[in-house]
Amino acid sequence: MPASGATAGTYRIDATYGQATFSNIFSVGDLVTTSKEKLISELSISTDKSAYLPGQTVKISASSNNVIYGQGLTYKVYNPNGMQIFSGKLFPNKSGEFNGSV
Repeated sequence: MPASGATAGTYRIDATYGQATFSNIFSVGDLVTTSKEKLISELSISTDKSAYLPGQTVKISASSNNVIYGQGLTYKVYNPNGMQIFSGKLFPNKSGEFNGSV
């Protein structure tokens, strides 16, 4: 999801992998907000930076210390109004790392 067409504000990414869930936030616009990360189980997810200008691509990465072969990480992106605007699935490499962009 390139940030073009996205309105300014704070966005949320929710990810699920097996029984683990994780959330992270990022912002689009002129203001920079800090991400609030909290580790739940063996899953973590992050963006390459905490703030984006309209038109920039959001790169996401995640990791797990428990690779579940054949199962992808499902993620959803929510706009500042709490509406889901994007969803996707990433599959881990052998080290349990996930990479993609939205």
